[in-house]
Amino acid sequence: MSRHSLADVKRRYRPHYVYKTGGKFIVEQKGKYMPDLDFELPLDFEGDPLSTTKNVVVQEMLDDMNIRFGTGSRTVMFGKFVEKTDDMERPRFVPMPYRDAEDVLIRIGWSRRAHALSREREPMDGVVKYIRYAASNGGGIGNDYYVVPMGYQRIAGDDALDASEKPDYTERANEIRRRLDLYYERKEQARLLEAKKRAADEASSRAAKPKFVKRLREAQPKLAELHELSLKYGIRACPIISPEKETDTIFVFGLARLLYTERNVEDVERCVEEWTKLVDEARTASLVWAELETKVVKRFEAIRFKLERYPNALSFSVESDRPDQRFSRGFPLTWEGYKGICQLLEQKEAEAAEEVKQAKAAAVKAAREREAAALGLPQYVRGWRKPNARTRCGDMWVIRPDGTERRNDRYEEDDEPFRRSRSGYWAIWDQLLPGELALRWTKANAAAEHVFEVVYQPDELTENQLERVAEIQKELQEEWRGRRGMSSGKLSPPVGNGWGLFEPPEEPDLEVSDSPGETTAVAQALLDALARQQQADCNQP
Repeated sequence: MSRHSLADVKRRYRPHYVYKTGGKFIVEQKGKYMPDLDFELPLDFEGDPLSTTKNVVVQEMLDDMNIRFGTGSRTVMFGKFVEKTDDMERPRFVPMPYRDAEDVLIRIGWSRRAHALSREREPMDGVVKYIRYAASNGGGIGNDYYVVPMGYQRIAGDDALDASEKPDYTERANEIRRRLDLYYERKEQARLLEAKKRAADEASSRAAKPKFVKRLREAQPKLAELHELSLKYGIRACPIISPEKETDTIFVFGLARLLYTERNVEDVERCVEEWTKLVDEARTASLVWAELETKVVKRFEAIRFKLERYPNALSFSVESDRPDQRFSRGFPLTWEGYKGICQLLEQKEAEAAEEVKQAKAAAVKAAREREAAALGLPQYVRGWRKPNARTRCGDMWVIRPDGTERRNDRYEEDDEPFRRSRSGYWAIWDQLLPGELALRWTKANAAAEHVFEVVYQPDELTENQLERVAEIQKELQEEWRGRRGMSSGKLSPPVGNGWGLFEPPEEPDLEVSDSPGETTAVAQALLDALARQQQADCNQP
């Protein structure tokens, strides 16, 4: 057993302050998360006396102490606690083997972030020999420290007992020492059995080496070749045999150190077969890829001029060493990538065609608006729109000569989409075009009259325009037929002649009555009107 130098001990326990006094080393462990103790070590200590331990027996000992430690990890150090004296800056703890120890230093780890309950504590001042609580306002990681006698078990009223009544822990301490002796004895027996088995396996391996070396030498060049090919084709590296690292009992295969046994050698030979298949598959895939790449690159090159039309949306590059890393706007140079980029091209071409179409339509519209302005046609025509409502109803139509409707150019500036969908909105046409018919309809509520207004009527109305007006009037009639006012209960008035652009067919008065006789008369009138309409349709050429 050799003595340690002060320099060696300082290097070992840096950054703690270490000094030598009276034939012993003193290691100060002070600070926010430290036990705030001086540890006293002999000059010829072995191993690391300041390391803590944890095993099954220690865990049972801590569980039997009747102390609520919380959920943190717990380890212990056996030794002797020395109270602080006038010539000492702080208390001391002398680490000792458990057989000679009088006290136990317990370290309880906690982490506020990891688990709030890991800092669960109960008042222990005056109950144990020494206690040190770590504190962290920021919520870090630290340790609490307790020093208790060997064999300690807390009982109710410990702090109220007289000094002469303090319990004797000798019997419990001896039981703990006996159980630790048994634990380490069994652990040593298991180690010896393992060492004996390992020695027997090594002896068997040493004797079997000449029988297996030839088979391993045959597999070695095959594995080396497979290793190179696996790297070439971009698959994971095949393990190889390292003859320079072998001994009389083991050989090295990949990262594994294996004994010379039939099973291990068969695993190596099986690995040769499996990797041969993997490399063959990779070689075939590489040949297929080479042919595929050639064809695909040619097709990419064929559409390069299209790609260059959209510099902000597409890019093209084959400047890469590995085929699987060649991309064009995120598309690999494969058939799937080619199809994907062709679909993107079609989409961009359709968008460009739509932009051209819209630009042409806008140019035509601008020319027609200039023509209409020169003719003095109305400008800034607006109408209130709130269809399918019951109050403040309204709608407006601008009908082209072909009978189609032209959408409004814009909305009122303060009309938000949500408000338009809920409360109605003002639709604005900046300029009416030649031949367009502008109609406006409003209705205050269900019982109010329909208000029809012709905003602008061209000199001549086309048949298509009149048909569309008839459809609109019919839609309004169907929508409001039989509707009543919410407060008055009155029926909605009929649409009648609408905008007065043509004479509509006569319709029976369908005012609903509570009298059964009147209701029957109304129904009969409806049937008669339908019969007359059908007869008129049949008489038309």
